[in-house]
Amino acid sequence: MTNLATVSATFEVLCSRAVLRGYLGSIFFFAFGIGSYCGGLISDSLERTRSMYVTDALMCVGSLSFLASNYNAYVMLRFIAGLGDGAGIE
Repeated sequence: MTNLATVSATFEVLCSRAVLRGYLGSIFFFAFGIGSYCGGLISDSLERTRSMYVTDALMCVGSLSFLASNYNAYVMLRFIAGLGDGAGIE
């Protein structure tokens, strides 16, 4: 049987630091809101094809969150993923 660690266990977000788990969702959806607003502006200033390249690049960088070695890096990558996801709904 393999040992599959959770995000909470990996970054020691347990008991007294449990509030940090809630921040992950909040940060993602905050970035999603910013990305959805900025995605429209980007697609208006650039053409649609180029703006999709930008959003795809953001989503690819954000998807590297599984490589994060600490909580702060994980939060930043989740923020970038939220920007990309929000901008992708343009």
